[in-house]
Amino acid sequence: MVAISAVTPASAQVDLPYALFSGYLDEYRKQYGIPALSAVVIQRGVRVWSAGLGKQDVEGNVSARDDTPYFVGNLSQIFGSTLLLEKCYDQDTLELKDSMIRWVPYGDAATTIGQLLTHQSPAGAYAYDPLRFASVTSVIEECADLP
Repeated sequence: MVAISAVTPASAQVDLPYALFSGYLDEYRKQYGIPALSAVVIQRGVRVWSAGLGKQDVEGNVSARDDTPYFVGNLSQIFGSTLLLEKCYDQDTLELKDSMIRWVPYGDAATTIGQLLTHQSPAGAYAYDPLRFASVTSVIEECADLP
């Protein structure tokens, strides 16, 4: 950074970290097969950086913008289950790297609770499946002792 900052104007010095961050997010998006991603960085209540990456409509070839609206879908399930699992985590009875079969019968012994919460397959690929995610309910019932 010292060599770069010595030859670039001050405005470019500020933009470089965001350009690197944008590149990282775009590579992550591509690696996990996410069609579109919008991001914003707010500092002290002021938007200092934002970007739309990928295509919000792949078939229509419409690029994502920083203000692209996305359907929430079942996102509330992720927040709700995470808050309930936090009780187990805080009591040191559950870890995100725990195999699902530690808590409940599950078809794939390699799948961890963390992978289900982040919609990842054991191989690390994005694997959104509401039925697969619903199995977290059984873990909550078992570890948090909640129906």
